[in-house]
Amino acid sequence: MQDKTTLMAVKKFFSYFFIFFLISFAILNSRFVSAYINFWLNEGEIKAAAVERGKLPKALPIAESNDFVLEIPSLGVRAPIVLEKSLDPNKIFDRLEDGVVHYSGSSLPGQKGAAIILGHSSAYPWYKGKYGSVFALLGRLKTGDRIIINGGGKTLVYEVKESLIFNPPFKNTGLERLTAADGSSIILISCWPVGTNYKRIAVRADLI
Repeated sequence: MQDKTTLMAVKKFFSYFFIFFLISFAILNSRFVSAYINFWLNEGEIKAAAVERGKLPKALPIAESNDFVLEIPSLGVRAPIVLEKSLDPNKIFDRLEDGVVHYSGSSLPGQKGAAIILGHSSAYPWYKGKYGSVFALLGRLKTGDRIIINGGGKTLVYEVKESLIFNPPFKNTGLERLTAADGSSIILISCWPVGTNYKRIAVRADLI
């Protein structure tokens, strides 16, 4: 009888702990939860808009500007690309408040080579920037999805080719292979799984 009571108490404890964990995760990652719910509620509308947006021809003229803007129609994402010159991780982290950040050690969008673009997948509710969950749905991108970059008076259209999960502290041959692709490509990188900085997700798209 005592063993049964103890077992019930343990089950009750873990049930409460699991509920507490879910609530805490939802609160601390409210930006991700909000982004995911918004995508789920508006998925049909976003996909319909993506179909129309994806028909844009290569190098379509737009208003003259030296700024770059990243669009991922299939996810409903639009964000400025910050051209941060410093390689200091702290400065890069600060600039993520203003959009997604181009890693200055890589090519610029449209140039030969891989342009590396960094963005948050989730951030705490008190995070100051508007782009704390801009890459929250990066894992939903599929081969063939389009990514669009406006800037320099033209529009660059990229097609998603592959994605990769990797450990940032270690040399990773898979990531090196992505960045060493021929032609012009972009590599979108964010923390993975969402709500942690344990690993990274990288998505490569090639200019078409």
